[in-house]
Amino acid sequence: MAESWSPGELLVNRAKEEVVLTFARPGEAEPRSVTVKTLNSEGLARYREWVETTRRRVHEATGGRVGYIHVPDMGPKGYAEFHRGYLAEVDREGLIVDVRYNGGGHVSPLLLEKLARRHLGYDVQRWGSRRRIRRNRCWGHWLP
Repeated sequence: MAESWSPGELLVNRAKEEVVLTFARPGEAEPRSVTVKTLNSEGLARYREWVETTRRRVHEATGGRVGYIHVPDMGPKGYAEFHRGYLAEVDREGLIVDVRYNGGGHVSPLLLEKLARRHLGYDVQRWGSRRRIRRNRCWGHWLP
């Protein structure tokens, strides 16, 4: 590739095609080639980066005490995104459910039911430690 061309310029109109990339590192005898299939859009990759960056900022700002989930819409994609982050974030003291830039749809009763779960009690084994009976519920306060 010439220095005057960027990788992006060489990939124009190559969406969903297999492209061979050849890498050469200084000091290596042989360049290495890899075949990849190009994306037709980088929207999903940029969305994932935005969600993970925002989640990291929330964790850093709260010392890990508050979780973060973004719901992109109220359809199947949003429901899947909610569940992708829910179990990892729910055991924190609080949970931010971000619906900014939401694409619309209906609010799933299943999503609301998960958020509204209440603590039922603890299970204490004879020689074990105390465990929550309803582990996957939101422990923080509800804010209107």
